[in-house]
This record gives sequence, C-alpha cells and structure tokens, in this order.
Amino acid sequence: HDRILTTDDVLHPNFKTLPQKLLIIGAGVAGVEFANIFASFGSKVTMLEYLPSPIATEEPMVVKEIQKKFINLGIEILVSQNVLSIVNTGSGVKATIVSADVPKEQIETAEKFYVEADYCLVTIGRAKESRNLGLEDLKIEAPRGAIQVDSKSLETSVKGIFAIGDVTGGLMLAHVARHEGDVAVANALASLDEFQVKEKVTNYRIIPATIFTSPNIGSVGLRRKNAKNAGYDLLMGRFPYESLGKAKCIGEEDGFILIIADKKTNKILGA
Repeated sequence: HDRILTTDDVLHPNFKTLPQKLLIIGAGVAGVEFANIFASFGSKVTMLEYLPSPIATEEPMVVKEIQKKFINLGIEILVSQNVLSIVNTGSGVKATIVSADVPKEQIETAEKFYVEADYCLVTIGRAKESRNLGLEDLKIEAPRGAIQVDSKSLETSVKGIFAIGDVTGGLMLAHVARHEGDVAVANALASLDEFQVKEKVTNYRIIPATIFTSPNIGSVGLRRKNAKNAGYDLLMGRFPYESLGKAKCIGEEDGFILIIADKKTNKILGA
C-alpha cells in the first residue's frame, strides 16, 4: 500500500519512512501501541476511534493513565468518530468523518469533518481466514470465518474435529492458542479410545496479557466490570509506582498496580 497502511506494511523492512503527520484509524490495542511508537520517534499522531473510549476493554483508570501519557507525547485521540472514507490525495491522506452518534439514515446529510495527514495506519482488527480448508465439505460451521467450537472441549460441530487459536474468534493471544492446543490434542486422543489420555477442558479465568505502550499495560484475571457482572462483592487496592523505591531508582515512576479481590473469600480475582 502507498499511503494507507496496515500493521504489516509498517513492520515490513522496506518501510523506512517516519511520517511528519500520522493518522491512525482505531484506538484499540494495535492502534495505541503504534501511536506510542511513532509519537516517541517524533510523528504528530491523530487517532480516530468509533467507540467512546480508547482501548475500551481495559479498566477506565488504566485508560485515563495512558491518555495522560499520550497528551504529553502530543497524541490526539478523537473518540466517537465514524470514519466514512479515507483517500490518498497523492501528497497525503484525507479522512472524512462524522459523529458516531449520527444514525445511519442521517449520515448523508450530517455535518462532515476532515482530517489530513501524510500517512494513514488502519488498525481496526483482522478478519478470520478459514477459506479453502474444506470446511464446507465437512459441514463445519464457520459464520463470518470464525470456526464454531464447544468452549470447553474445542470440538467443532463435527465430532472428532477440533479447532484452536485465532480462527475460532476467541482471545487472539499466542499463549491462549497454545493452551487450546493442549486441550484439543488431549480430547482428540481421548476420543479414539486407543490412548490412555484423559479429556481436558479449557480454563480462561487466568490469562495474562500485555499492551506494549509506555508504560506497559499488563493484566491478568477478571476486570472489575466482569467481576461485578459475575456477582462478586469486590475489594480493590491501588498503589502508585511513584511511591515505590525501586521505581524511583530506575526512573520509571509512571503508572500503578490495581488488584481486585473477592470480599467474601479474600481471593484475588484480577490485577
């Protein structure tokens, strides 16, 4: 791609350009990571996000902390924005946007806004790719490319056939796929009755994840919202790194640690 790029494009060895102005469509995980990278190198970064918050899956307190850091880096985040089009003008790119609050039937007559930059990086996610695998011949269900599996056994709609990883539409993390691989192989072998292998079930309760901003966003276990929805009465503790001796010694005082626990049992639910 020339000026409208994907993450594959900017990570390619032949891409050696540092845009003076960079427009990023999507303020999810990949969007904020690349915004942090390019802004640190000196690019003026503008982000457009359809949802009312960047990295909407994260804790609101964590998002606010990253937003403060991004302000210091000169990153502008425009939320609740519906991107209608992006065009290559030859010397740059131009995005046409409208408020995400505008109903679909009113978009044509609604007031439009425009954002221009040297390059545009699109980080709105990736489509599942399950074509040409013969799924249709086997009658395996895969709506919108996501292979449907039992959430515990990872068996598809066809007995004896299992699927793991990104193509199932679940959590797209390498270590999750590895865990699913262990479960699927055990269940496949157990179903043959020829191996002394016990069946396994998936466990997604404790999954570590990282967003590579600066500071990093690390998480494990339940978010507060999920824990409350599950019926837990919560205890919450927060400790700022600026009060930690080691953080001061290494000059990394930004951020904090947040821990949530079950008030009834005092067991940690997430961090």
